[in-house]
Amino acid sequence: MKNIMKSMSVFFIIAFAGSLTIAGENAEKIVTAKDCMPWEDFTDGKCGDKPGVFRPDDKGFVVPSHLRCFADCRCSKTQKPGGPTCAPCQYAGKICMPR
Repeated sequence: MKNIMKSMSVFFIIAFAGSLTIAGENAEKIVTAKDCMPWEDFTDGKCGDKPGVFRPDDKGFVVPSHLRCFADCRCSKTQKPGGPTCAPCQYAGKICMPR
């Protein structure tokens, strides 16, 4: 399991609403606040979830208008997600936060 997680060290995030954008990069290289994901705050040299961020169960979850959700795509260093399904990367679920 550890080997799988090491090979998937690059995290790409694709916004569900509007155009698709990549908002992430290798977590090991985060050094400034601008490297954090849209749902993260930069504190003590690390990125962490902002208050109100949650990861819903995808089964039947409809995103209400007061939330902004992202696809959590886990990719190898040579992959890029091609859409909201994250293909060819692995889809790890949704991450949601208040607008």
